[in-house]
Amino acid sequence: MGYLAILLSALASMIIGSLWYGPLFGKTWIKLSGWTKEEVAKGKKMNMTPYYLAAFIMSLLTAYVLEWLINALNVSSISGALLLGVLVWLGFYVTTLSSSVLWEGKPFKLFILNISYGLVLFLAISAILFYL
Repeated sequence: MGYLAILLSALASMIIGSLWYGPLFGKTWIKLSGWTKEEVAKGKKMNMTPYYLAAFIMSLLTAYVLEWLINALNVSSISGALLLGVLVWLGFYVTTLSSSVLWEGKPFKLFILNISYGLVLFLAISAILFYL
C-alpha cells in the first residue's frame, strides 16, 4: 500500500471538490439543489470543520479501496489505472447517485453535475495512486 499516495489522493479530492462546488460550478450547484438565499447564508455561518473532516475520511477510504484494487488486479499501466477508475465510477458512483433523480426528484442536470465531478475525481485519484 502506498499510504502517501492515499493521503495525497484524499487531499486532491478535497481540492477538486472545493473548486468544483466553489468557483467552477458552485452557483449552478446551489441553484439546481433548490437552496434559498437564506439557506445558503445559514450554511455559510455553520462550523464546517466536522463536515470537511468527514469528507476527508471518506476520501481516504475511496483512495484506499482504489489502491487496493490497483494492487489486487496488478494494474501495470496508467491506461489500466484510469480504466479502473472509470469502471468503479460507472459501476458504483453513477449507479448510486442515480437514485437522487429516480427517487428523490432531483434535477437531471444536478445529477450530471455531480457525476461529472465524480469522474474527474476518480480519474485524478487513479492517476495519483498509479504514479505514486
